[in-house]
Amino acid sequence: MSWDKKRMLLIISLLFTVSVVESQEKQHKDKSNLLDSSVRYGQLNNGLTYYLQKNDSLEKNIEFRFVVKVGINQKDIAQVEYAHLLEHLGYLATKHFPDKMSYYNKPGMYSHAYTGFDNTIYITSISSKKKESINEVLKSFQDITNNIILDKKSIDVQREAILGEIRTINPYRDWLNATIQKNLLSNTGYKYIDKKESKKSVEDFDYNGFLNFYKNWYTPDLEAIIVVGDINLDSIEKQIHEYYSILERRTKNKNFEIGNYSSKVNLTGHNRVLTIIDIITPTLQFKIFSKKMNEALNPKNRDDFKHMILQKLYQHLVSLNADMFEDSFHPSFSDFSSHYDNDELAGSQLQVTTMGVDIDTDNEKQLLGVIRKALVAWKQIHSGITDLEFQKAKKELLKNLTNDNSSSSVSLANRYHNHFVKGSYAMDPDEELLMLTEILKKIDLQEIQAYVHKAGDLSENTDFVFLKNEVQKVPEYAQIKNCIDEVQSKNFPPIKSQKDPIKSLPKVACNSNSNVFNLERLAPNIIGVSTITLKNGIKLILKPLKPSSNNYNRKLQLMGYRENNNALRVKNEYLKASLIPDLINFMGAGDYSKFEIEEFKRAHDIKLNFEFNKDMQSIYGESKVSEIEELLNLINLYASQPRKDNDGFVAWKKYKKQELQGKLTRGSSDFYLDEIYALRYPEIPQLGSEEVEDLTLNKIFRAYDKWFTGFEGYTFIVTGDFEIKEIVSRLTNSLSCFPIENSSKTDIQDITKFPLERMEETIFLKNIDQAMVTLSFPFKVENTTKNMILLKHIEKALNEKIWTRLRDGCFSPRAYGKWEEIRNGIYTFNVSFDSAIGNQQNMIEMALETFNDLKKEGVTSDWLKNNINIEADSYDRKLEYFGLFNKWPNYLQTKLSSGENIAPEILQYKTLLEHFVSIDELNVALQKYLNDDFLQKFIILPEQHKI
Repeated sequence: MSWDKKRMLLIISLLFTVSVVESQEKQHKDKSNLLDSSVRYGQLNNGLTYYLQKNDSLEKNIEFRFVVKVGINQKDIAQVEYAHLLEHLGYLATKHFPDKMSYYNKPGMYSHAYTGFDNTIYITSISSKKKESINEVLKSFQDITNNIILDKKSIDVQREAILGEIRTINPYRDWLNATIQKNLLSNTGYKYIDKKESKKSVEDFDYNGFLNFYKNWYTPDLEAIIVVGDINLDSIEKQIHEYYSILERRTKNKNFEIGNYSSKVNLTGHNRVLTIIDIITPTLQFKIFSKKMNEALNPKNRDDFKHMILQKLYQHLVSLNADMFEDSFHPSFSDFSSHYDNDELAGSQLQVTTMGVDIDTDNEKQLLGVIRKALVAWKQIHSGITDLEFQKAKKELLKNLTNDNSSSSVSLANRYHNHFVKGSYAMDPDEELLMLTEILKKIDLQEIQAYVHKAGDLSENTDFVFLKNEVQKVPEYAQIKNCIDEVQSKNFPPIKSQKDPIKSLPKVACNSNSNVFNLERLAPNIIGVSTITLKNGIKLILKPLKPSSNNYNRKLQLMGYRENNNALRVKNEYLKASLIPDLINFMGAGDYSKFEIEEFKRAHDIKLNFEFNKDMQSIYGESKVSEIEELLNLINLYASQPRKDNDGFVAWKKYKKQELQGKLTRGSSDFYLDEIYALRYPEIPQLGSEEVEDLTLNKIFRAYDKWFTGFEGYTFIVTGDFEIKEIVSRLTNSLSCFPIENSSKTDIQDITKFPLERMEETIFLKNIDQAMVTLSFPFKVENTTKNMILLKHIEKALNEKIWTRLRDGCFSPRAYGKWEEIRNGIYTFNVSFDSAIGNQQNMIEMALETFNDLKKEGVTSDWLKNNINIEADSYDRKLEYFGLFNKWPNYLQTKLSSGENIAPEILQYKTLLEHFVSIDELNVALQKYLNDDFLQKFIILPEQHKI
């Protein structure tokens, strides 16, 4: 190449680099105008951005974020999972931190990572007491840019993990949602990426292309470091300059585009009728999808925030109107949502309101009549907003905005993350809340009515979707448009609730004065637990705790339980009784329907669930301290005045049939555990399709009257953020009114025993597309505090080994321990994982090999020391705080049910943990308790594999 050509290429390269730097400097300046001035915000010469904020929050944590502007949204479909794969690898190992899982597995440290639509984020949280770790965390983030370990073995393991992540426990629903979304976006210019393309990206992996992807995207000018908490700003800024300035900018490739590929949505204004062939669900379904740009996506100025608030008000108000329609078992539509796909469609660019209708006729006239009825409901939902409803919506929105604008270190770190990736508004949260409050105050009724009316306009950007089989006929768009025009030309009365909402539940009259007692007798025992026995035999246990977050301030949690008095020998009666806790959710109580009670619980922030198993009848509730009487009155109402609602019973039977067919949403990967339970306890009757058909309301209520209308033998454990003296009289007055005289009692002889024997069973289920495996290793062990600690250590070691080994074929393998029968001293270690169909046997062999290797090799003294520190660090917090996790109810119930003293374990646990567990003792326990003599192997496969 001639010197002139070389010089010309050099000049072009320099000009490109200068233009990139100038562009970035302008973007940096523009973005700083949207950022809180108290944030230490800067950019190194290589383009790396940093955000530092001192924040002395109650969390007492320091939050770290390392953000890279690359996500799943790639032009090259072959690379769609590459950012995800890099995140897995970068989270686990880099050159100077080859075992990051062990490094972060320390007291006071937490770490994880995830890949989003347009960015990848690595998260670390450390206790403010661990400031000596700041230096290492910053170095570990710096190592991610150039030094992720990318050997082929590590890559292959994480490819298998991602393929496991792509698999689903709900293939039908995932297929349906993906097909609908792909159709909705087909005229917007947005490229929808489905799981098949993601899977192909991983399977057809290009190693060299992957290395280039890493080199092109993990460059400092596309990266940011965020640190928020109790920090020294000058010190950390100095460290960032020292560690990160040596990173080399890589933007000299002229084909490289700064930021992610942006697939912009373009709404054309056109309406369409779309048909999707669905051979699983025989019923014809009609769905409306009204699309508009999401005005809450990325507000940057006052006008943007006003549009965001209007949209949020709209979504809240129409949802309330729709609820009034749905407050019956025969609504004009089957589903309605103003938050379709959680407002995340097309990378959150679209806000979609949707309504669905089930159509049970093939007659065209009747079919159009059903559609017309739904369109009338749509119009009513989008009209008739009253000032009272509007003011309530404003109040609710303000409460949500206040919660969202938290000054916690986690919240602030998330704000700066969004500022870096999207240029989002990130001013002082208090100033932002003041601005939002002012905007909200100025919006009047006429303005929101106009917004709601416009949002309900179906004349543009609306898709009418039919889900049908191969032979069903559907109307043309012209016929639907005629229905729309007809509905629009007429006036319909706004939908209003037929009944006023429940303000307070009636309390069943009784004389509870005889239960007054001396408050001085309520002195808590040595572990802070108070016990009261009422004259009706109900026992009350009280344990005040501290809230783990603001969400649990002045809240309490209630657990009521008694031994199950229903004899298993009368199997039909047992089966009916076991269904009642589920049926209660469909029936209502007293004079109130299911829908009225659901609205009452929402308005009063009350949660209530009933449970039933072979051992216990249980009640779980949660409320504000101020609402405890309402929670107890509701429990009492269900017992004393059960409601016979035939429509509710029919709806429940339909729900159970869908559940048995595998069509309902599965909440977790453990949905098949009931099937394992049935194999272990064949004497316990199980519900099948024939039993559902045979059930009648009268049969169910005979069991209800016999087993669920009294509280004889109940113990209520109440924990939470309260003072005992402020609630004890209120609790005892209510509980004293609970009926006990109708409770049936059976002289129970437990005829069920956990099978301490080898088992190997294959379970075939509908609507799954993968294999799932649970390996259980039961054994007998004495229930002592020392043994509990040893079992906890073994569980942790086994889980770490299983997670590391079985990631080669599974996204989230795990091992856990469980008491199966604590009175009889039967405990199990369990290993659970999913697998591609055909690979499950290989995975089982890997799991058994890992199990036996741990038994043979044991753990090291360093591992034990670290694990003791982790457990001890968290133990005090478990005893003092409650929230989403609450140790106390199950602990107290277990001890009381087995007749044990509740205090010794709490008092001894930490001392035994820290001073009386040796490495030799633990490894002996590993040899003893990692025992496969009674191995129980359960393999779950799709029903179509049953041959």
